[in-house]
Amino acid sequence: MSGILPEMRYRVKRSLWLAAVSGVHPFFDSRIRSEIPTGDLNVLLLCVYRWRNAHVLMTHVAAAERYRWEVRLWALDEIHPELASHSCGVGAGAKFVLLNSLLGVNRFADFDWILVLDDDVALHRGSLSAFVGLAQKTGLSLAQPAHSLGRYRSFRVNCCHPLSVARLTTYVEIGPLFAVNRKWAKRILPFPEEFQMGWGLDVVWSGLVKEGARLGVIDWVTLNHLSPLAKDYDHSPEYQRMLRVLHDAGHNSLREIQKTLAVWRPWQEHPPWMEFA
Repeated sequence: MSGILPEMRYRVKRSLWLAAVSGVHPFFDSRIRSEIPTGDLNVLLLCVYRWRNAHVLMTHVAAAERYRWEVRLWALDEIHPELASHSCGVGAGAKFVLLNSLLGVNRFADFDWILVLDDDVALHRGSLSAFVGLAQKTGLSLAQPAHSLGRYRSFRVNCCHPLSVARLTTYVEIGPLFAVNRKWAKRILPFPEEFQMGWGLDVVWSGLVKEGARLGVIDWVTLNHLSPLAKDYDHSPEYQRMLRVLHDAGHNSLREIQKTLAVWRPWQEHPPWMEFA
């Protein structure tokens, strides 16, 4: 109970704050959209999906087709007929092992961005195209959209900041949606297969900041995660692996590596970290 009350207070405060500044986004949106690169970006979209969530995924696949992105899907249980043309395989397996199968050998170098999407994600504000475009504009190496105040989210650092277009951070989640820039693809991909469901991989990514990688959250595009984390598998081995990775990196918790380093405000012409790039 002691942990529930602070979380409730936090959610109420954030809801009031979001309501108070709700006019900020429409006021600046046309200008921000004009800042998104207009040139076509070559994007690869990857997703491991279940039949029951195929209807959610179809929306994103249709958008990707309009953008002329390449889409590669893996069905865990059965290939859905509406997704068959993009489904490269079927069968149970660990998520990040299957994602590597979809990547292929060195094929990721052909794309400006590799976008990894869970099958239970709905965009709350913005589009996949706006997300990738803003990640490109802000010079990020690894990016994710912000979470809205939906029910299923993991960490406050990745929740939407209403007076922000994008933030430079030290942390990006392993899901439900993230994108890898071409310049860092060979450093991040293929995914280390010992991280079968990804737990602890975000700790490894945070360590890339010391090597010059830019991690960040796009607040101008928000998502809702439609189902709770790890409900379909026994995540205790993954949790233990994450603890070991944290310990080896000299940390006691994920919150220690979750920092916001800089914020691009909607009234600023450029992201502050790009001024001296």
